[in-house]
Amino acid sequence: MSHSAERPDGEGGRQPQFAQALPLSRLAGVWPTGQTPWQNVWLAAVAQPQPCWLLPTDEPALAAMLMGYARHHHADLPAVTLAEWPPTVREALASEWSRGLFSRLLIPQLSLLLTQAHLLPLAGAALHLAADGEVVGFGLSHGGTALGAAWPTALEEADAVTASLLWLLEQALLPWIRTLVRVTGCRASVLWCNAACYWRWWLESEMLLARLAELPAEEAQAAQLRRQRALQFITQGELPSVDCYGAHELRQLARNPLYQPWRLRQVEGQAVMVRRVCCQRYRLPQLALCPGCPVVLAPPRRSGASS
Repeated sequence: MSHSAERPDGEGGRQPQFAQALPLSRLAGVWPTGQTPWQNVWLAAVAQPQPCWLLPTDEPALAAMLMGYARHHHADLPAVTLAEWPPTVREALASEWSRGLFSRLLIPQLSLLLTQAHLLPLAGAALHLAADGEVVGFGLSHGGTALGAAWPTALEEADAVTASLLWLLEQALLPWIRTLVRVTGCRASVLWCNAACYWRWWLESEMLLARLAELPAEEAQAAQLRRQRALQFITQGELPSVDCYGAHELRQLARNPLYQPWRLRQVEGQAVMVRRVCCQRYRLPQLALCPGCPVVLAPPRRSGASS
């Protein structure tokens, strides 16, 4: 059944069409390696007979899960409720847990988008969680569809790629970020920067580049064009727009939340890459500062600047 419809805001924006969806089993061999975090993501819906599921709208379940995650991974934290932890600790915990969420969401989808021109049905997908609270994968209703079928009104593939990236932000990332903000008080900028760092890291990773180089020449060229468009996406301060997808909720954001997750700065006379927003993980017991942490590497504020 097609999921394409006029948006209720009356502005003519459309959702992707999954009428030509593939079965989940078709995804099993798309990226045949066991070394990376997308393993089992495709088939999370059938990976375990009794999996632990978490929906982005279930705030009490998310709070309980974070407490369990803390007991498994940060046992030095006080044995109190989530609400009793200091705001800085809640933010650090939400940020640290979100790393697994974003890596398992973005790496499979960006990989498929580049190599196969393929869109997964990640809108509202439930998380499959391990016993320790780590994200295993997503419960997908089907295997998604090709970009041409998802965005039949796109004038060219570049527009379909941009529409897919906007849809990924609005329908897959934004709901989880909003819920984490409500449950933990974590700043949205911290979570968006975490997502953007995985986005950039994977698109520039040697593993992905090696996989693209293995494709036949024509497919590799097309995949590189998609990769360049996905990289360009996070260098723009303003979100792009395309006629085939009218992003509505993203318009409420002041700017592109994935903009420049890393910035080049001068530190002791040397140019270094520094995160735009600190992930706050160092506030958890026994976790060190990250390389490129702005807490350490950011230049001192100018005299008279606001604190």
